[in-house]
Amino acid sequence: MEEEIRKILKMLEEGKINAEEAERLINALEERRSKIKNIDSLGKIIGESVSSALSIVPSILESVFTPSSKEIREKIEWNKDELLEISLSGGDLDIKTEENTNEINIEGKGKFHLEEGKIKLAGGDFSITLPSDLKKLRILVSAGDLDGSVSCEKIEIILNAGDVDLNISCDDLNGVVNMGDMDIKFLKSPKNATLNCNMGDLSINLPENYNGTIIPHISLGDLSISKEGYRFKDKKYVFGNEEESKIEIFCKMGDVSIN
Repeated sequence: MEEEIRKILKMLEEGKINAEEAERLINALEERRSKIKNIDSLGKIIGESVSSALSIVPSILESVFTPSSKEIREKIEWNKDELLEISLSGGDLDIKTEENTNEINIEGKGKFHLEEGKIKLAGGDFSITLPSDLKKLRILVSAGDLDGSVSCEKIEIILNAGDVDLNISCDDLNGVVNMGDMDIKFLKSPKNATLNCNMGDLSINLPENYNGTIIPHISLGDLSISKEGYRFKDKKYVFGNEEESKIEIFCKMGDVSIN
């Protein structure tokens, strides 16, 4: 907590934020600290930095402690042109893709429910295998980690508390992590991608021959770029042909690395 306050004061000293913004950030940190004292018993489900995600705690606890968890082995035929929504409350999710299939395979231990084209998982760890040529995918995680590999034309990922570590092949991506770290490796250049990490670090690995533009918006943290071959133009980092791809990054409190 003290280190975060020092960062805020440094930003104020350097003129990157004004006094009102600094006061607001420090007040938010103090509120977070007071709330964390009251939720230590939630352990690994909530973690150390969950004050902004307190509204999801009741549903997580219900999912974890309801004695209906069981071994899950499910196969679902899927129309790949339809939106697939996967939600997870209280657990970890590992994603894989498979070519030449219309089936979704789910394995793990916890709670499973299929409702109106939405796969709902809770209270456990799961592995899910998806067709490699889905059109639209939405993943919602209340608390837990998300990792693996995803291939889909349009992807939306929203994670409230936890970490994301994914290899992604897509045209459009919208990724949000409220509290945790985000590590994204692009297997191909997306046409458009927006990555938002509110409190945590963000790491982006670009394809070897990336052509496009990186637009960073960092409120409190550092930006490092190890990938060579870029030029800085109009507050953007441009690699090759800037028209092929656009990746916009928002990080309120944390560091961003581009590799």
